[in-house]
Amino acid sequence: MKIVESGGKFTVFDDGLKVYDELPPGYYELGYSQFAGHFLKKHPGFKEREKVYGPHFKKIDKILRTFVMMDDKLGVIFSGEKGSGKTLFLSILSQKAIEELGVPVIVINNQVPGMSGYLSRFSQSAVVVFDEFEKTFRDKQDKEGFNPQEDLLTMFDGVNLGKKLFIITCNSYTSLNSYMLNRPGRFHYHIQFKSPSEHEIREYLADNIDESNAS
Repeated sequence: MKIVESGGKFTVFDDGLKVYDELPPGYYELGYSQFAGHFLKKHPGFKEREKVYGPHFKKIDKILRTFVMMDDKLGVIFSGEKGSGKTLFLSILSQKAIEELGVPVIVINNQVPGMSGYLSRFSQSAVVVFDEFEKTFRDKQDKEGFNPQEDLLTMFDGVNLGKKLFIITCNSYTSLNSYMLNRPGRFHYHIQFKSPSEHEIREYLADNIDESNAS
């Protein structure tokens, strides 16, 4: 039996309880339930399944170097159509952050009530990923005047959030709220994923075409 005291309240747990000073490096997903409140659970991560073509590693190293030098937070946007390489890029970057910087990667793929407040109490350095952002957080007001993207502006400003690397992936840059884009301090880099270059195509063909069968 384990007993944890918090705010003058005592909670009983079984012997499987583990207590950490910091969240171990790895992939996590932010969840919420009405009874349990906010919680983090294991996430499978972003798996890369092929060789990387193009100057991705230079861009990834630049982002991580900048994050290390920053005192608080860094915001990055990846935009491009489905299949353009965003997830592969994200896979490499997040894995390097885990292995080289020793930070956890937190994936947010649902609108979680009170998310900003929860992350503000999470003082540890971390990478926070909003994958397919425009699908989960639409730039549109509901009947009560609530806009999911505008609700996140304070969080992306980085007030009382500690050192975070915020990453947004989206298919279209124009799907993002203009208030998210008109302040340079919110997002420092925007990487657009377009069609592969001639050099990348040649490199890919060289790797995947059997010369003995080529005409």
